[in-house]
Amino acid sequence: MRREIRKALRADFGQHEETLMNTPFIIKELEDALTMLKLKKDSGTDNITNEMLLHLSPLSKKKLLQLFIRDILQQLSRNVREAIYAGDLALWCSEEYITTAKYRLQQALREIEAWVQSWLVNINEKKTYTIFSLSNKQQRVALKLNKRELPAEDTPTYLGVTLDRRLPWKNQLQKNQARAKIRLALMKKLSSTQWGADQSVLKKLYVGRIRPVIEYGMDASSTAAKFNTDQLSGVENQAMRMMTLATGKYSIN
Repeated sequence: MRREIRKALRADFGQHEETLMNTPFIIKELEDALTMLKLKKDSGTDNITNEMLLHLSPLSKKKLLQLFIRDILQQLSRNVREAIYAGDLALWCSEEYITTAKYRLQQALREIEAWVQSWLVNINEKKTYTIFSLSNKQQRVALKLNKRELPAEDTPTYLGVTLDRRLPWKNQLQKNQARAKIRLALMKKLSSTQWGADQSVLKKLYVGRIRPVIEYGMDASSTAAKFNTDQLSGVENQAMRMMTLATGKYSIN
C-alpha cells in the first residue's frame, strides 16, 4: 500500500522512487492508507477491525504514525545493526570478542523491552537467535528478553531466508531447489501435452513460477559455495531445455 501511494506521489512531484520510499511516513499517507482498508475483513488476534482503525482519533493516528516510522530503531545501542520488515525485527552485532557482542546485544534487548512497555504491546519471546562466527569453536551466548532466556537456533529463518552458522547457504538453496522441482514437475507435465503448451506458455510459466523460487534470497546467498549453487543450476537447465524443446543430447553451452 505504501508503495502504491508513493508511486502516485512520484508521478505528481517527479521525485525519484528511491528518495520517496526512504522518506518517513506523514499523517496524510497514513490517512490515505486507512481509507483503502477493506471494512469486511475479519479482525486479527488483537480483535482490532479495519472499521475501528478508520475511526481513530487524531492523537491515536499520531501514535500509530510513530510506530510506522520505526522509532524503535532510534534507541538501539552502539554497533548494533538492525533489519525490520512489518513485525519482524532482526538484530546483529559484529565485534572482535564474543563477550562484547553479547553485552551490546543484551543492552539492545533491554532497550526493546523498555520500548515495548511504553507502547503497551507484546513481543514474541520464543523467537530464536543465532551466533555467526568464523571461528571453528562452538560459541554459546545466553541472551534474555523479559527475564526469559532466548532459545538458540543454528538455522533460523528470517523473511523466508534460512540462515546458517557459517553462512554457506546450503539449507536455503536446498529449500529453493525443492520448491523449484515441484513447480518444474508442472512445467514438465504441460510440455508433454498437445494443447496450450507452446514455447511462449512454457516461458511464462518459468518466468512467473519457477525463476522467482530459484532466485529467492539470492542477494544474501550470492556468496554460497559453487557446489550448492550448481544444484539450482541443474533445475534451471531442465527448465531451459523444456522451453527450447532441446533434448539431452544438445550441449547447454
